[in-house]
Amino acid sequence: MVRVRVADVPSAGEGRHDDKRNARSITEEVQRLNVAGVIVAAAFVEGDDERGRSEEFWPGGEVVDDLYLPLGVGDFNQVLERLARLKVDALLLSLIGQDAIAFNREFGSAGSRMRGMVRLSCAIEENGLLAIGTDNTEGLYATAGYFASVPTDANMAFKERYYSLLGERAPTLNTLGQSTYEGVQFLAALIERSHLQRRPWLAADPKPIPYRSARETVYLDNRRKVSPMYLARAEGHLLQVIERL
Repeated sequence: MVRVRVADVPSAGEGRHDDKRNARSITEEVQRLNVAGVIVAAAFVEGDDERGRSEEFWPGGEVVDDLYLPLGVGDFNQVLERLARLKVDALLLSLIGQDAIAFNREFGSAGSRMRGMVRLSCAIEENGLLAIGTDNTEGLYATAGYFASVPTDANMAFKERYYSLLGERAPTLNTLGQSTYEGVQFLAALIERSHLQRRPWLAADPKPIPYRSARETVYLDNRRKVSPMYLARAEGHLLQVIERL
């Protein structure tokens, strides 16, 4: 039995459902690999206590602890000591921003105490990985809708246009930048449809709207969308996609 560790931090509510979807995706992948446990993050809004709900994602897993941390902790030494005593196999981190960077730096510098413990984050992207540093990324995985290493023809074409326009010193590609690009492309597709139909797009027939997406997202209607989710492993300064979930 793989024992499960849940490390949660309250954050803004807008990412809550995406993180839950990430957890379910990882659950399905772990189940496919016949692993006996899974890591789940269950609380994302301050004051919304979801302890005990993590079994929804993996009924047979053993959740050995829950940590609910305020934003801006700064010093994670007590957290790491607690993890070392529990001798858990894996962590799922919902820490964001500087908290995610600080935790993973301290985790990496903890040495043998943390050795063999796998980390999975739903909120680390390429810029955060650069800040964490290559010495602190062994056993670190992340899930997101986009990574620069997504192996699709659409992403290869997107990166070629991006670097042709901005050069080799262009800002690091990540899910935040790509989602902005995708949002603009979707808006352009809506405007084009409205122009072709000669009526406001809000009144248009609910039909699929094709638009340019580096991660091959497909919009069918307001209730149905195909939004890929990827699992990546930290390899140096890169998050290398290893599976589409």
